Amino acid sequence: MLTSGDYERYFVQDGVRYTHIVDPRNGQTVRGISSVTIVADEAALADAIATAAMVLGVEQGIALIESFPGVEGLLVTDEGSVVMSQGMSAFTELSGR
Repeated sequence: MLTSGDYERYFVQDGVRYTHIVDPRNGQTVRGISSVTIVADEAALADAIATAAMVLGVEQGIALIESFPGVEGLLVTDEGSVVMSQGMSAFTELSGR
């Protein structure tokens, strides 16, 4: 299991939050997802999928995760919403605490 996120490496300048994860399509810092947790057999694959899912956003990120057999994922949006791949519930129990 591996988690990528923007909650540790970031800075705020002029009220804008900049993270260390950059969208290569436009050179801008990624926005919309705060963290992605991936369950996979290989750490390098999990790392690549987690970063790619952050760049792609929720819908395309989940689609990417679900395109890999044996890989599951959990995305947390900037607003705190949680979105999981179909099989991720087998690996986690979410509570209201």
